[in-house]
Amino acid sequence: MAEPITKNKDIVVMYHGNCPDGFTAAWAAWKKFGDDVEYIPLHRYLEIPQIKNRIIYMLDYCPNNKADLDRLQAENKKLIVIDHHISEAESIKSVPEHVFDVNHSGAVLSWKYFCPDQPIPTLALYIEDRDLWNWKLSNTKEILNITDLHDLKATDFSVWDSIAVDLDNDLKKQEYIKKGSAIQQFREIVVQNIVDNQTQLVLFEGHEVYAANAPRYFVSEVGNALATKKPPFAVVWSSTAEKIVISMRASGDAFDVTTIAKKYGGGGHKAAGSYSIPIGTPLPWKVIKEDEK
Repeated sequence: MAEPITKNKDIVVMYHGNCPDGFTAAWAAWKKFGDDVEYIPLHRYLEIPQIKNRIIYMLDYCPNNKADLDRLQAENKKLIVIDHHISEAESIKSVPEHVFDVNHSGAVLSWKYFCPDQPIPTLALYIEDRDLWNWKLSNTKEILNITDLHDLKATDFSVWDSIAVDLDNDLKKQEYIKKGSAIQQFREIVVQNIVDNQTQLVLFEGHEVYAANAPRYFVSEVGNALATKKPPFAVVWSSTAEKIVISMRASGDAFDVTTIAKKYGGGGHKAAGSYSIPIGTPLPWKVIKEDEK
């Protein structure tokens, strides 16, 4: 059972943990509340903390477990959910006070909610550009290669403040782009190496798709490359000490990967979803041998 939260701060901000969009959403709340509230990163495979008599904001995250939502609302003064994940639409909309919009990321939705009279920071726009896989802004990959160097589990919100200031300064921004370009060249080499040498054709949930093992840092690029190579989607898996994360990326809008992710307790977006299984669990697909293709 999750440990009860015992701090006395009246407001609690829960956010999608270890996720740039979730962290930036929490930063937006920090711009309003500062250190006067409690910030808790959430992960899908962990239980929701026991919290009572608080005002709770859930940013870029909403549990799909009705019991969790009912408990949080019954035992607290108020629950506000700000999220954009299509897989959790029903849960989000079941909360009376919510913001839901699949056309924006959690970071931008949170900024518009907490800082409505201030322009959306360039940093948040870059985060959204990647999170929604839009790639409409110039140099998003290069700039976020630099922000990705920060371990979000150990990063202070003030660091995001400094980055936001840098990105509004043309000279500083060019430094990010220059340094990020070198990183991008390396990323592309690594991704291509994984695609070429660490890929298997598998039968998964009735579909013949490509699957590959890759570090979390490369999951989206590898998944999208493989899904483009063989539609309708691809699987990329990575491991931690506690779990195996099964990530899926779809090619275009022809297939909704959340239909699979939700089946296993996960979620995400139509073209990008994931779920986790305990470490040691057999991978949920059959490798197709060459003579079976």
